[in-house]
Amino acid sequence: MKADIQSTSAHPTFPTSAHLLADPLAHSAYNQPSAYSQLTQRELAESHQSKAAKQQILAYFAALNTGDFLASAELFAEDGQLLPPFESAIVGQAAIAEYLKAEAKGMQAVVQSVDAQPLSETTQMMTQIQVIGQVQAPLFVVNVGWLFVVNERSEIVSLKIKLLAALKDLLHLKR
Repeated sequence: MKADIQSTSAHPTFPTSAHLLADPLAHSAYNQPSAYSQLTQRELAESHQSKAAKQQILAYFAALNTGDFLASAELFAEDGQLLPPFESAIVGQAAIAEYLKAEAKGMQAVVQSVDAQPLSETTQMMTQIQVIGQVQAPLFVVNVGWLFVVNERSEIVSLKIKLLAALKDLLHLKR
């Protein structure tokens, strides 16, 4: 049957639809992944990773808002970093859990927007997620930006917290 299809082909170098139906991978152009399919595969991988990273971030806020600081900390990589405003980096899951227990008790994070972008300058597949929202505490409400970096295993590598307020607005937050 294959010989019959080939003999009816007007252009043996260009596969006819009959060629492709008989053996879709026989032509060399169809054996090589195109730049388009490679780009699409990478975009799909990044899209999948972005979705997984966003889910991880939402899990972080859910645990934080219920006061489950250990669960929040376990979403970080083993050597993950929490970079709070006005303080040194808190490194490691245990240290992050202790910090959150001491500093975040009674606070509620209200997420208003989430924006995920792949970090292309790294060799690993990392996703940067910027979250804008508010922290509501018994004595104050403040606008906050959270900048997460999440690795390919959906672990939080770093979280930088930035207060989005004018200095005069922050003065009443002093302990």
